[in-house]
Amino acid sequence: MNTPDEPPHRTPRVDTCEWCARSLDVGTRIDVVVADSTYLHPDDPRQDGHRPASACCRDHAEELLSIGARDWVDEQLWAKKLSRALVHWNRTETTMEGIAALAGLTRSQLRRAIQWRPDGRGHGQTTPDESPPSPMRRP
Repeated sequence: MNTPDEPPHRTPRVDTCEWCARSLDVGTRIDVVVADSTYLHPDDPRQDGHRPASACCRDHAEELLSIGARDWVDEQLWAKKLSRALVHWNRTETTMEGIAALAGLTRSQLRRAIQWRPDGRGHGQTTPDESPPSPMRRP
């Protein structure tokens, strides 16, 4: 539950480390932003894929960041963006360009989002000419 000072759209602060579940306090808490291709920001689509996380120490924060970078799938994020857009889809927008624009995707990204499956089937390789790497992805 949100406190009166906390806006309702904010994710409440976590009281445990996301890596080990240890209780956090002011002296041990490390807040990071983790790459997460399943995360859609509630208010700002530009922050999609950038999930706030908390850890109890620098090593656990690094583990969370590493897992986020390792597990990132562009198509997964694009499919989530498409799902969000379809909630607001005006049925008269039937072109691929119109749906892609509504989702904030390119036509190529839209095509790949449609083909993507959580089990990995339909998951294509990202090529440099189709899309830039995620800003959260580490080389």
